[in-house]
Amino acid sequence: MIDIFSVPLKAPKLYEEFIDKIRSFYKKRGYTEVFTPYIQDEPNLEKYIKPVEIEITYCGKKEKAYLHTSPERHMKALLKTYKSNIFQIAKVFRDEECGNLNNVEFTMLECYNIENMDIINEISELVFELFGENIKDISTTPKLTRFEKAFEEYIGVIFSEDEDILKNNLISFGYEFDDKDTWEDLVDKMMVQIQEHLGKSQIEFLIDFPCKMGVLSKCDGDISRRFELFIDGVEIANGWVEETSEDKIRDIIENASSYKPIKDKEKLVKDYHNDFSYAGYSIGVERLFYFYATSKGLLG
Repeated sequence: MIDIFSVPLKAPKLYEEFIDKIRSFYKKRGYTEVFTPYIQDEPNLEKYIKPVEIEITYCGKKEKAYLHTSPERHMKALLKTYKSNIFQIAKVFRDEECGNLNNVEFTMLECYNIENMDIINEISELVFELFGENIKDISTTPKLTRFEKAFEEYIGVIFSEDEDILKNNLISFGYEFDDKDTWEDLVDKMMVQIQEHLGKSQIEFLIDFPCKMGVLSKCDGDISRRFELFIDGVEIANGWVEETSEDKIRDIIENASSYKPIKDKEKLVKDYHNDFSYAGYSIGVERLFYFYATSKGLLG
């Protein structure tokens, strides 16, 4: 695969058409396009996503700040007063990223829906509207694969949320790993192998993640209402039905403060928490555009 971040520069007119189609899709459905700050006073919450740190001078005082890794925090805060479906197409920044599919700077589509929790169907409709007849059979019939089932179906391993059991299962199936690997490390390594198989014959959503991998998602029992979308082995989108419990969000932020230098936890709780039902998702714009450009014959 070529460097996908160079593709919009190779076909600026096609990229403009692509972005216009995205905007049209959401505006026809009553979404409002919003524009939130790129600079934040706090880092992101995800453990393995590193923000780009910057130093700014504000009113004569030097302060550490961060370029946002996603518009999530400010968009959720906006929802408190503007209770409407919103979307944003924004540049985002993540340090120590490299490769054909990852870059320090990239474009993200972020959406929040307060009316419809069936956002898997909404994303499928977006893909169909973008690609039309080129992948009609694929986009209208997405495959839904449970996280646990993906381990067995694609790499032949019985999944377990117990670290010792998972290690024993990996050994039984001939997989090697470092003794120091945690459960999270093992799952990350296995996911790299699983992803290669996802979305090959039709777009595919990985669903029903373990709650411990649910980020800020709502859980039904031990199952998170989080999902990820794949096309031809490439992760395109991830999202979830949002957690609405203030106490649970406070616990998540408290846990994040053990590995991120958070200054004001209560302020973050206020920004991230909304007490009404809603769902959100993000899409890697350059990744999706790569497949769009391919469908148009640009990349052969």
